[in-house]
Amino acid sequence: MVATTPFTAQPITFELFDVTGDYGAEDDIITSKTLELDAIPEGWPPTPGLENNMQIVARLQYATGDFSENPNDMVAGFIGDESRGVASPDPEEDNLIFLTIGADEHEEGDLITFEAYLYEESEVVTLHQTLTFEELAQIGTPADPFIFTEVRPTYAFSYPDLTEPLTEGEDAEIPVTFETIEEGVMGYEEVRFSVEAEGPGDVTFTATDSEGTEFTFTNSGYWGPEDGFDLPLDYEETTDWTLNFSEVGAYTITFNAFEIPDEANPFASDAATVSVAPDWSPEPGLENNMQIVARLQYKDREFSENPFDMVAGFIGGEPRGVASPDPEEDNLIFLTIGADEHEEGETITFKAYLNDQDEVVELHQTLVFEDLLQVGTPADPFIFTEVRPIYAFSYPEIPDPILEEEDALIPVTFKTIEEGVMGYEDVRFYFEADGPGDVTFTATDSEGTEFTFTNNGYWGTRRRIRPSA
Repeated sequence: MVATTPFTAQPITFELFDVTGDYGAEDDIITSKTLELDAIPEGWPPTPGLENNMQIVARLQYATGDFSENPNDMVAGFIGDESRGVASPDPEEDNLIFLTIGADEHEEGDLITFEAYLYEESEVVTLHQTLTFEELAQIGTPADPFIFTEVRPTYAFSYPDLTEPLTEGEDAEIPVTFETIEEGVMGYEEVRFSVEAEGPGDVTFTATDSEGTEFTFTNSGYWGPEDGFDLPLDYEETTDWTLNFSEVGAYTITFNAFEIPDEANPFASDAATVSVAPDWSPEPGLENNMQIVARLQYKDREFSENPFDMVAGFIGGEPRGVASPDPEEDNLIFLTIGADEHEEGETITFKAYLNDQDEVVELHQTLVFEDLLQVGTPADPFIFTEVRPIYAFSYPEIPDPILEEEDALIPVTFKTIEEGVMGYEDVRFYFEADGPGDVTFTATDSEGTEFTFTNNGYWGTRRRIRPSA
């Protein structure tokens, strides 16, 4: 609601008189009406001289549900920011509002919005309804008037903080509350809820309504009575949802509330982003263990400070321990690796779940299991890396000068110069020459395909470059 600044109070009198008489004589006035207006919204005088018009017969309904019977209330229609018509309830016509909306010819089809000035509150309020301008259209009749109402209530979904990742394959219980957050008038009818998920895998949803009916669906579906229900103005209800995610990654879960059949235009909607981490729960009851104090280094060589990142150790593909950076311990990772007695000397490989990227990466390091071994200390932690390898071109010293118009054979080597993990996918090589004349390149790849180009071009087909290429 927007309060207006009142002008100096002054009555406005409308008079109908007999033009054959002397204006002002009491017996010449046929009827007279005086409005006591103590505030007038700025910008409400309608634009004059408009070519076209349409008519609206209406009532104004307050937030209380009562209809206006105050002739000093006003309803105005706007195209853009310009007022195109103003009218008030007419006590002599059962408090109906006869509102004429004017427009220019080029504004056919433009959106009309409405505001109301409420005299008792000296306030301007936005009305819920909109119309489209149509020349000579008649909206509403005295027997069935169009109803102007203050803005409908605002409803919203809410749920607990979902910053902490959920776990792949495990049921996650999430209470979702749907409630009125801003009062209004006229609730919604035939309401139903829809839920949908987008992400790398499937999401199974399960929830029970207040009547004990269970709803279960995968990725998208509906909740609540098939025919919908009438939503009260003041509403609050919490539903416990069970979600199960089939794969690691980032998911978007969207909750919608809509009136049947207008599913495409929900009156309340909210989307939550959910991170799903891998289930690396180690096998319980292992006889032996070793300790690792470590840090996790990203590809950009920065160290993890994210308590939702995870590092896990594996023996033969089975998880044997998982831990995360500890913010209270300078983001160190205290990882315990368990093993059975017969696994002494087995190789331990490592993976990391990167929360910000919602992905699992293989780490470069390996260790050999040794019972009671301590690897790394808080002062000198072991470093887990996912740093990609570094590659470089090399070639022998190029003869100087190379003779014009003669072929020069130059072996070019491309190789790993610093080890890492995670090679590159879909790699091609590009060569370019810059100089006073043209340079013709010719080379054959490992499959016997010859590539020839002048000045610049590509060599080889797309390929995967291994970390040790």
